Amino acid sequence: MISRKAFVKIMKALAKHDDFENAINKVFRDFGDDSVITSCNLEGAIMYVIQEQFDDLDDDWLGYLCYEMNYLRDYKPDYITLADGSHPEINDWNDVYDFLIMCMNEHKTRK
Repeated sequence: MISRKAFVKIMKALAKHDDFENAINKVFRDFGDDSVITSCNLEGAIMYVIQEQFDDLDDDWLGYLCYEMNYLRDYKPDYITLADGSHPEINDWNDVYDFLIMCMNEHKTRK
């Protein structure tokens, strides 16, 4: 199992990489160039390994929080509703780690 420290470090690095790509792509747009830089398959491979560790390949919560919620930048507290009607507290990657552990443990009890 990936440690909290390693998870947070990796997720911060992926978010920083995303910022870098966005900044470069903005420069292209500012100069009227429709070129874009996109991640290599390495990001996808990293995400796969992490999601496999948390049994998150089917639910894809990490993908949602990274790609749909712009690496947590666009996430709001009520965007995820749990079965009991509550909303997980997700403010940073430490919280995401806890959330993924909780989801993984729920998967184990359902099996």
